[in-house]
Amino acid sequence: MRPTRRLLVPVALVAAWTSIVRPRLVDWGATAAETTAAYAGDELVTPRLTRSTFATTLNASPARVWPWLVQMGCDRGGFYSW
Repeated sequence: MRPTRRLLVPVALVAAWTSIVRPRLVDWGATAAETTAAYAGDELVTPRLTRSTFATTLNASPARVWPWLVQMGCDRGGFYSW
């Protein structure tokens, strides 16, 4: 394989990742309003060049969602993890 081709493949993969895949991953499920909103605790975090916002819209009341949330985590009723 010629040196030019050896360099072209990794560069093309990195370009595809940064321009197509990564932008979809950093805001997974979040609306435009959610990605630009200010949240409690934002002032405690040092501003970074990168950020990510994951979101899920639940069509249920907090009273119905809460029992599912409290069982998340290590040593809880359900082993759920990101």
